[in-house]
Amino acid sequence: MRVFLRQKRMFKIKHTEEQICKAFVKELDYRIKLEEKLKGLFYYHIPNGGSRHIAEAVKFKAMGVRPGVCDYFVMRSSGRYHGLYIEFKASKDKKPSKSQIAFIDIAEYEGYKTVVVFSVDAAISEIYKYLELEGEMK
Repeated sequence: MRVFLRQKRMFKIKHTEEQICKAFVKELDYRIKLEEKLKGLFYYHIPNGGSRHIAEAVKFKAMGVRPGVCDYFVMRSSGRYHGLYIEFKASKDKKPSKSQIAFIDIAEYEGYKTVVVFSVDAAISEIYKYLELEGEMK
């Protein structure tokens, strides 16, 4: 009688950008309720990505949707910046697209801070770093 033992393998869980974004919102909302520094912090998601039917894509383009806009915007000035744009990537091998790089360049030129992050922890950390700039001269 032969016994086959199943070999245990370690799999690295790959999270989609959508999963990371949902976790980010949950974590940030939780912290906004608890932490004085984050009280009143307003942020929002910019629903620019994803697959769409061609008719819907045409409609959104006519309504002013622009390619490359970052995933989130934190609406609070800090230091010399007017606000913070956050772009999520599901893994470090994913790089910003040409349109995203163009948007980031424009946003930075216009006085906005931009970051590209790969995890919820990195995004939260970047928000704290950004808010530390509040005391700096504008």
